[in-house]
Amino acid sequence: YGPDDVVVNGFPLFHVAGAFVYGLSVLSSGGTLLVPGRMGMRNVAFMSGFWRQAKRTGITVIGGVPTLLSGLMGQPIDADVSKIRMALTGGSPLPPELADSFEAKTGMPVRNIFGMTETAGSIALESVYAERTPHCCGLPLPFSEIAVLPHNSGIASERLPVGQTGVVVVRGPNVSPGYTDADRNVGTFLDEGWLLTGDLGWIDKEERVYLTGRAKDVIIRGSHNIDPQSIEDALIAHPDIEVAAAVGMPDSYAGELPVAFVSLRDGANVSSNDLLSFLKDRIEEPAAMPKRIEIIETMPLTPVGKIFKPGLRQKAIHWAIADAASLAGVPPDGYALEVNDKLEGKLYVDKSHIDKIKESIVGMPISIAVEIRQSG
Repeated sequence: YGPDDVVVNGFPLFHVAGAFVYGLSVLSSGGTLLVPGRMGMRNVAFMSGFWRQAKRTGITVIGGVPTLLSGLMGQPIDADVSKIRMALTGGSPLPPELADSFEAKTGMPVRNIFGMTETAGSIALESVYAERTPHCCGLPLPFSEIAVLPHNSGIASERLPVGQTGVVVVRGPNVSPGYTDADRNVGTFLDEGWLLTGDLGWIDKEERVYLTGRAKDVIIRGSHNIDPQSIEDALIAHPDIEVAAAVGMPDSYAGELPVAFVSLRDGANVSSNDLLSFLKDRIEEPAAMPKRIEIIETMPLTPVGKIFKPGLRQKAIHWAIADAASLAGVPPDGYALEVNDKLEGKLYVDKSHIDKIKESIVGMPISIAVEIRQSG
């Protein structure tokens, strides 16, 4: 950033990116910060006239999550926006197809930033003056270190070699020594100053960082780990899809099965079967092929604008229970399911069906209490 920059901040100011990465860093450089109201980039009116607003206010840098770029792809460029020199994203992995499409449409370079609250905002940055590398978040900040550990490992000495995917850890002067409630440090702040980010990724021989998703989002089908990002990237390549998300649906036999949700662009007319056919040549792993694709009008988002996957997992749990009940011969009116935002469920079942429904959900990796439904 420099004193001539006008940066539109697509993150709320309570978020570390809104406060530091696209906030105080802009002001400290002498630049101008544009905050698009309380709703931010979720303001439909603002987004529908974004390019005209960009010209009017002289925006030079766009900052926001990847879903922001998806939203802008659906807006015709109806103003001179030649002053915009880059679009910066963060908060979640940047799908290469989305970045390619955005750059082709706008001529603006798209670059990814990797960071988190516990690192004062940033961990790694990708230079806007170098070519973009798919899935790359650039190089670590000066004086910091990044390593990759095996899944479920909290021992920094077990770091994986170059090119192998695992869970990313970081340490350096920007990393917090811990939470104010020290009881919460366990499993996040490791020995010797290392911080477990919870992100999946790998490092190349030049120490560039590549992210593929979140460890907690991995879909575990039997003993096979499926990165949802591979499914999402394949779906985003379809010209009618604006946003895509893949999650695991509980399954008694496999543990989880991949399912996907998509939101379509305005005027699009494509079916779930069309999308499944589209994926056949784009999903290399047969185990990663979604068992179901649901087209939804609006994708659930966090206040930051990231896809809220727990909301989608709630739907997937309902599908799983419905499938299990059907196979067990339990009619739809023979049970009722409630799932809260922590993905904890209560299953109320008619007494005559309770044994069958209990047997049908054995092996599902979900927390559900089964109770007899009281009549009336």
